[in-house]
Amino acid sequence: MAPLQLLETGRIKMTTGLVPVSGYEPWHVRAIESVKHALTEGVPVLIRLHSAASYPCARAEDGYKLDMESHAVLIVGYDDESETFDIVDPWRSEWGGSQGGVRKLPYEIFPLVIVNASLGKFTLMAPPYKKVSHFETDTGNKSLVMELGFQAPKGYIMDQRQTYFSEFDVEVLYDLHGEQISYRNVLKGKWYIGEYAKTTIPLSRELAGPVHFQFRVNAVLSGARPYTYTDRLTFSFEERFEFGTSGAGAKSQASAIV
Repeated sequence: MAPLQLLETGRIKMTTGLVPVSGYEPWHVRAIESVKHALTEGVPVLIRLHSAASYPCARAEDGYKLDMESHAVLIVGYDDESETFDIVDPWRSEWGGSQGGVRKLPYEIFPLVIVNASLGKFTLMAPPYKKVSHFETDTGNKSLVMELGFQAPKGYIMDQRQTYFSEFDVEVLYDLHGEQISYRNVLKGKWYIGEYAKTTIPLSRELAGPVHFQFRVNAVLSGARPYTYTDRLTFSFEERFEFGTSGAGAKSQASAIV
């Protein structure tokens, strides 16, 4: 698998921040598969490497300090043939090479070099999850159905009930006979990791043929670790749907997420 191109055109056009979600797997084989699953979905994975070869330390205090000072790298791809991950390390500009500074991390040592190796811990670094589908009834009513939330890892999730979205301010724009139509809806609540805010967007019954939609979302994200925080981030994307058929809507040409 080639290294990811983050925030590709035609998916998420713009985002002011990423939404970290941490997962873990007690069995290292499943941890590796979970990371590969995220990469297949287009989501890079953040891991922390041990800062010293003498880990674990003799004293618990030293081990805790080492954990806090360990070094973060980003996994951006994998290769099952060579059984390696592609990682980007912010400290080393001299690696260079054919993959533009990407270093190889063998699957074999993956569970040995990450912090708390007995639990394969990793963090997805993704924009907010979004999914939009088209719905059209036999009577001519047309709408979009949108889901918003976290990109959830395959496997166990850390702090699942300590991180949540509390607001999604959604704006949808499209053209109808040369006039720009705007629809806005503000969703308020608590959506934890693995839960999704859902909204139905009513559309003009006059829509026909291919229609291009622009979406702008302002989201409020809150969490309790490593400290209590509230952040606001925005993202935008585009979708295109075909109207004019009755029953289930056509599939979007731009899928969920990087």
